Amino acid sequence: MPSVLVIDDEGPIRANLRRILLLEGYSVTEAADGTAGIECIRHARPDLVVCDLMMPGTGGYGVLDFLRGDPQYAALPFVMLTASAEQEEAENCIARGANAYLTKPFSVSGLLDAIRGLLPAP
Repeated sequence: MPSVLVIDDEGPIRANLRRILLLEGYSVTEAADGTAGIECIRHARPDLVVCDLMMPGTGGYGVLDFLRGDPQYAALPFVMLTASAEQEEAENCIARGANAYLTKPFSVSGLLDAIRGLLPAP
């Protein structure tokens, strides 16, 4: 069963993502901020990360830079979530190594399409 790590500082969003992903057959781990997310990556070894961009402390860019800067995790698929709908932000996320960029509020089908494009079906 493919595993997904969800990193978001908003508990209701994490819970909603967890429900969606569990219903689709994914194993889900959660972290409330980027620092905890990096620790989860090191210990849980997820198959994919879904991460919010704007969080207190270590945000999405910090997590993404950690992943892309470490050869051990550089190929780990990464989906960035953000409330920013600016094209420049999306381009910056992709240029820094995100595999997908979704604007909140996102559709369930958009989220699942992005994940299915990066992971084998559960």
